[in-house]
Amino acid sequence: MWAPPPGTPPKSIVHLLGGAFAGAAPAPAYGLLAGLIADGGHTVIATPYPATFRHADAARDVTAAFWRVVGELRAGENAWAAPAGLPTHGVGHSMGALLHLLASSSHATGHASTVLLSYNNRPVSDAVPVPLDSAAGAARSVLAAARGAAGGSLPKAGDLLTAGLAALAGAGVSVPAGAAAALGEAAPALDQLAAVTGEVGDGVAEFDPPPAESRRIIQSGYRVPRTYLVAFSNDTIDESPSLAALLRGAGSTNVTFDTLPGTHVTPCGGDVSWAVGAAPSALDLLALGGRAVLQADARRLAARVVGWLDGASGSQGALGA
Repeated sequence: MWAPPPGTPPKSIVHLLGGAFAGAAPAPAYGLLAGLIADGGHTVIATPYPATFRHADAARDVTAAFWRVVGELRAGENAWAAPAGLPTHGVGHSMGALLHLLASSSHATGHASTVLLSYNNRPVSDAVPVPLDSAAGAARSVLAAARGAAGGSLPKAGDLLTAGLAALAGAGVSVPAGAAAALGEAAPALDQLAAVTGEVGDGVAEFDPPPAESRRIIQSGYRVPRTYLVAFSNDTIDESPSLAALLRGAGSTNVTFDTLPGTHVTPCGGDVSWAVGAAPSALDLLALGGRAVLQADARRLAARVVGWLDGASGSQGALGA
């Protein structure tokens, strides 16, 4: 949870869902965005979820998990961060945007608005660059080999990371502590590869529901009062314009659509610490320059989202620059 600054009454409660894989480790992937939204006066609850082809199940599970956490907050010492009566909003990135749409179309989320970043709803044939009948056999072979090498169970990404960092240290290569910590926090996202590979190995051939069925569910069931769609200028897999047309055609009149500078991973512009000595290396300069660009786009996005949430929560404010 990310809460507003001490002494700042929250304006709303935000349910943040990340994209596939990154959604399993929201703290390192979306920490900067979530922290900036919280600094703007909104409590943010990010629900981790496993990467899966079963979108309907995931949408149901993340909705139940969000309200469970809200209830736990209200019953504990941090009740101030989630008082009863506050409006709630959904903020979703990529697959997280699709899950919010499915949840709001099939379950009573009660959100005052949803903010959908880099929405896309492509079939497996576009998402997986190889035929799934071939991938299924390969997946079963890979999992069997990995389990055999690990003595029956798959190694965890965190264990592999620890071994890799130790090997680098033994070779005299130093990885900044902040970067190593961030990689450690991201390990749960890497562990999702085994789960998805397992589904493919079990013969899963398409998302559930398939994209066409998801569009039908959204068109017939989505009734959130206000929707804010954000696409990025350098994102080749974004489908936000077609979603805007779908929602408006289904009667959702309060749909706002923006295009901001950035890429599909702009919402993941994290705040990784990178220590630099008295004589920065080329790697240091490259890392700091890349971080600055990613953070500039992520901060611009956060300002727009906070402006939207303020307006949708009945607070003073408008979409920022």
